[in-house]
Amino acid sequence: MALNISAWAIRNPLPPVVFSIILLVLGWVSFTKLAVTRLPSADIPVISVAVAQFGAAPAELESQVTKTIEDGVSGVEGVRHISSSITDGLTVTTIQFALETNTDRALNDVKDAVTRVRSNLPQNVNEPLIQRVDVVTGGASASWGSDAIAGVVNFITDKKYTGFKANISSGLSTYGDNATMNAQIAAGTSFAGGRGHF
Repeated sequence: MALNISAWAIRNPLPPVVFSIILLVLGWVSFTKLAVTRLPSADIPVISVAVAQFGAAPAELESQVTKTIEDGVSGVEGVRHISSSITDGLTVTTIQFALETNTDRALNDVKDAVTRVRSNLPQNVNEPLIQRVDVVTGGASASWGSDAIAGVVNFITDKKYTGFKANISSGLSTYGDNATMNAQIAAGTSFAGGRGHF
């Protein structure tokens, strides 16, 4: 007579249920004791270069600013991917580096590369804003939606900014639809002899 495990489990349900619960508990305990090295916090080196030119059309920005910035940073060591986004009066170039690249070194290299090509940019553009971008992988963010795969992007802001900046821009498409208006204000000051800042 052959051993029929499914018939035995139907006649005696307690051992299979207990065995399943034991496996479930062992799996949960093993997961909670999983070492941090199995789920590393990766520092993905991404640098952003933003250049504003009030009243400039996207085509003008692309030919005079974006191409120059892209050509200047393309020679930086460790660059893996360069992408740019251009809107009315603003171009943002994002440079992604190889994972083994140190983020601080990449930031300094990009600053040096942009400084070398700064004289080739139009005189009326604002000073390029070069900043590190934090890409937080594997987190959940209600404000950014489904970021479990792509990651959340957090721009590193200037925490020591002192002064006041304002920028207002508007635009209208070629066909007279899709009117846009954008206003930005930034202010900062220090207090208590430089020990505090807001």
